[in-house]
Amino acid sequence: MKKIALISIIWLIQSITYSQNHDSDWIICHDHRNGSMTFDLQEKNDEILGNRNPSDFSISFYQTEYEARIKASPITEPVPVAPESDKTIFYRLEEVNDPDAYELGSYLLKVIRTEVRKDEGFYCGNAEGYYQFKLADLDDGMLNHQDPNNGQDPSIHEVTYYLTEDDAENQVNRLDKTNWTNTIPGFQTIYVRVQRTDDYPCFHVKFYVLYIPRTLDNPEAQDETFCIEGNPSEFNYDLNNKDPEILNGANAEHFNILYFDSEADALSRSSEITQINGSQAPKTVYFRVEDSSFRDCFETGSFELDFQNGVQAKEPEPLMACDTEETGSYIFDLSLKDAEILNGQNTQDYSVSYFHKQDDARQDLNTIEKQNYRSMAGNTILYAKLSPRDEGCSSIVPLEIQVAALPQPELAQSYYLCEDNPYLELDGGDFNSWEWLGENYETIGDERNIKITEPGEYALSVTKNNNGLVCQNTIFFLVENAGSIGEIDYSINGPDNNRNLNISTANNADLEYSIDGINFQDSNVFPINEGNYTVYVRDKNGCKETFIEIIVPGYQTFFTPNGDGIHDNWEIIVTEDGEFLDVLIYDRYGKLLAQILSGKNGWDGTYNGKPMPSNDYWFSVEYSNGEILTGHFSLVRS
Repeated sequence: MKKIALISIIWLIQSITYSQNHDSDWIICHDHRNGSMTFDLQEKNDEILGNRNPSDFSISFYQTEYEARIKASPITEPVPVAPESDKTIFYRLEEVNDPDAYELGSYLLKVIRTEVRKDEGFYCGNAEGYYQFKLADLDDGMLNHQDPNNGQDPSIHEVTYYLTEDDAENQVNRLDKTNWTNTIPGFQTIYVRVQRTDDYPCFHVKFYVLYIPRTLDNPEAQDETFCIEGNPSEFNYDLNNKDPEILNGANAEHFNILYFDSEADALSRSSEITQINGSQAPKTVYFRVEDSSFRDCFETGSFELDFQNGVQAKEPEPLMACDTEETGSYIFDLSLKDAEILNGQNTQDYSVSYFHKQDDARQDLNTIEKQNYRSMAGNTILYAKLSPRDEGCSSIVPLEIQVAALPQPELAQSYYLCEDNPYLELDGGDFNSWEWLGENYETIGDERNIKITEPGEYALSVTKNNNGLVCQNTIFFLVENAGSIGEIDYSINGPDNNRNLNISTANNADLEYSIDGINFQDSNVFPINEGNYTVYVRDKNGCKETFIEIIVPGYQTFFTPNGDGIHDNWEIIVTEDGEFLDVLIYDRYGKLLAQILSGKNGWDGTYNGKPMPSNDYWFSVEYSNGEILTGHFSLVRS
């Protein structure tokens, strides 16, 4: 018995009992990508060993302290731990050479989940889709701290907001939590960071979508009274006519406007109506303006509608006038239409006023002065308003005004009777009637076309029907006898390289000239070179055209009789059909020095075999057609 007791004491002395030296919590942050986080227990080996030599000890891990003591079912794989599901793991540190010498310890494996609990929110913005946020008010929702099971304690969590994910990760450019307005209308994504502020530096960044449906700020619609004719039950008013007024310039694509019989229906969005019958008047109509894609953002309002029978204005016949002064306008006295519009109703009880626009007439804006209304040429629509002098419904009718331009016959101011034609035929144009008048204003024709055989002053009076308005205009024109052209004469002036052809006629008629029969001009002077020409002359009235054929000869302006074979003789340049009979050459005193016959060589610069000195000499050329050309040239000796 004593021996057994001694052995037991020795075992207790050799065993290293459970120690608290290495106990601590092993905490990691949940990364939100997996349901659980895994702990690689081997990562704690260095901490468990402390200063011990790792070759002298071995470390193993167990689910329970008992398993650790008996070395049963050691853990060989990483341990998964879910958030909020802490797990205690036991380790056994034993000597390699003495397995009975060991130490036990434990770790609490803990996964801390820090989480942004919301990913979207709806906020009713203004008509443009903007909303002024106090982001701090969103903190509770991001932490969900009201949830007793999953809420996060706001005393150890901080919530911040950012425009980009990078800013949230790096904690830069925080948004003002007390006053921030979205920068993108209608829809914007921001990023939320939930950060623990205790000893565990865990955080989570997540996007948060801001949906900002549009709402109108205090939409209004004016009460309205409609003046109707006949039985009110036969009149239906389309409530959508009030849409533009309620929108007040807001984009119609962003909103739905619905109408209801009661405020309760408008709030619950039930029993929508689209029109009001005149028999229901007076009637309070309630409307609801909501975002077109998110109906829970809305505003409501109401207006009164009434329908009354009023006075009856008669639509007048058009007011028409011809532009007799040809100013492009006409001045009317609109009051001449008052009686027609009143249609027998007493002027003591009613007044008539006129407006350019129907909306102006409804609102009594920009009244037109009756007595001096200038209407431009063409058709104009005014609006006449018949109003009771006391309160009551008015009546508005259109008034058409027509100012027609005078007809304009396309006749010239003057015409000519040609010698070769016994009459002048004129077209009076496309009108409704024609009256041709002679010199004594007697009627000489009433058809569209007329033939005139005598010169004199004439007139044409025409009329044009413009939708029942007949306008008349008279124009005057002169008919003269066209003068004859007479005989054509011409002269050629200037040196050989810069000559002009001057054409003249026996009569000073209104003529034009050409040297090619195509291009005519007012001037009778043409620059020309030597050659054959046909000269055309015609009067501008188209009565007559005549022509002559002429020859423009050429000649040398100088010659050098020095025996070098170049310009040794002076000659006439012969053109086609330009054969000459002879050429006479004179000195400056008129002495005949030489005569050159057709077909002979030119002058060699001698007189009776004696060379003549350098000087200017004159010549006269007679052509076979009788024309005579005179001029001068230079003899140059070196």
